[in-house]
This record gives sequence, structure tokens and C-alpha cells, in this order.
Amino acid sequence: MRIDDYIGQEIDVFLRQDPWRKWQFARCAEDADEEGDANGVTYVSSSHGLEVACSNDGLVCTVFVRLERYDGPPDAIYGISRAQSRSDLILEFGRPSASGEPSRSPVLGESGAWDRFAKATSAMHAEYAVDGTVRLLTFMANSAIPE
Repeated sequence: MRIDDYIGQEIDVFLRQDPWRKWQFARCAEDADEEGDANGVTYVSSSHGLEVACSNDGLVCTVFVRLERYDGPPDAIYGISRAQSRSDLILEFGRPSASGEPSRSPVLGESGAWDRFAKATSAMHAEYAVDGTVRLLTFMANSAIPE
């Protein structure tokens, strides 16, 4: 299965599948909002570059893949590797539904461009390093796309 196939499924389904079931994940409760309501739980496998954010009811909402550490199956992330560039992804997935150009902030420093590729029920957000290679992939439900 591809990572975005788990969006909307229970986290236990994800954690029981290979290779994820062999990886160690730290369970981190999110801080409560201003009203004191919990904001979900995140499962983090830092050594494998994977972070899975879940709703309060344990459904997978967003999956972050840090490509400099990711060592899972390439087909789970559409064969995307750290060596690929923005033009490679656009060639593979078509015109992005949203994009941002590289920027420089006095506080945060330089950041690379980004693209979001919409699909029927989910989206893939690609963040690029300053050198133009893919740095981070974020898979999310369409309902979680920031406005």
C-alpha cells in the first residue's frame, strides 16, 4: 500500500503492516487547544524519517516523510527519492494545485519552494531543499489542506 492509502484509517491498521510494524514509534500526545481539548496524537519514528499525525479518535490524518532519513519501501511514497527535483515531480504528477517559491526570512533563513499535488481524496505536499531536491513529503486528507 502507499502511505496515502492509510489516510482516514485507524492508526493500528498502519502500525500492523510491514515494514512499519518492525519500526519503533514514539507516541506523542499533542498539546491541548485554548479550550483544553486534545489535538490528537502523533507517532514518530525519527530514525526512519516518518511521522504520523492522528485525530483524537485514532484515525490517520497526515503523514510526514523526511527523505534524508526515510528507508521504507520506495513504492509507498510513489518512488520519490531525495535526489529528485521539483521538475521531476511535476513531470511525474502533473501541474501542482498550489505552489510556493523559495523564500528568505530574517528569522528562519532560506527555505525552498513547495508544491501541492491534489488527488481524489488526499493531497501530497512536496517541500524542496534550497538546492532544489525533495526534502519533505506530506500526505494529507483533502479536508486537512491549509487554506
